[in-house]
Amino acid sequence: MVRILKPFSAVIATMLCLGLATADTATVSVLGDATYTIPSSRGKVCKGTGAYPSGTACPLKGDGASGGCREGLPSYKHGKCVAPKVAQCVLVSDKTWGCAYPKGGTNPKSDYPRETTRRRLPRERLRTRRLP
Repeated sequence: MVRILKPFSAVIATMLCLGLATADTATVSVLGDATYTIPSSRGKVCKGTGAYPSGTACPLKGDGASGGCREGLPSYKHGKCVAPKVAQCVLVSDKTWGCAYPKGGTNPKSDYPRETTRRRLPRERLRTRRLP
């Protein structure tokens, strides 16, 4: 019978947990920003060459950087890097796919314009009027 001391069992359990936690992640860099580790549950990371990327997963707003964080980057704030908005999978060069932040402010409404076909009428025009 093998007897394992309690301190060693805690170390072994921690190592197993860390190994399992890192197995379900992938790293991806954002153009002009840091590198992020994202869970594989979001799908394959955005990368590849040619007409289509091999995956489309990019960092989401609020994701913390796992590497390459430094002052002057769009995500740098108070000594750490956090994605300021949702990155998109785009062509970053002629045929190379990668993650990049949309141009413009951090307001999601300005970053992703909505398609509208109808104009909203003022409230007073919505009321039914009696004809004479």
